[in-house]
Amino acid sequence: MNTTAKRITAALTLTGATLVGTAIATPALARHEPRAMEYARVTHVEPIVETRSYSEPREQCWNEPVAVPSGPRSYTAPIVGAIIGGALGNAVGHNSSNQKVGAVVGAALGASVGNDIGQRNRQYGYRDEQVCRMVEEQAWRDEVVAYRVSYRYHGRDYVTEMPYDPGPRLPVSVDVEPAW
Repeated sequence: MNTTAKRITAALTLTGATLVGTAIATPALARHEPRAMEYARVTHVEPIVETRSYSEPREQCWNEPVAVPSGPRSYTAPIVGAIIGGALGNAVGHNSSNQKVGAVVGAALGASVGNDIGQRNRQYGYRDEQVCRMVEEQAWRDEVVAYRVSYRYHGRDYVTEMPYDPGPRLPVSVDVEPAW
């Protein structure tokens, strides 16, 4: 066989292999073509429900007794205490400047002691005051998380789960390929 004949034979062999390869690859490529869209009849829809917890802020209030002075406040005890303290402070001092300082200090201490005694002898009553605070309360609720959908397409029944209720018709993707 001469060189030209060898080249023609090689070219035909290569072309034939390409045609055979294309014929074999064509069904595989057909699977990747766009699918046809049709509709199936929905026969039953059942919600899938899960119970979930959540935290909810709530105001919690209660009544608490609080001591309150009853009657008007009397300033007699602090005044009497200041007078007695001032007199004692004045009596303790030896000269006039010591007597003045002693009288002022005695009056202040006497007023404080008189106030304490007056508070101890004071009458108190109680009243309820409402006290409130925010608390987190755990609650539970049922939530639909998906739908179990039964449908019929060309006389056959199918079931799938979907995130929504499709209504009376369900779009289905149809893929046709040759059976070998």
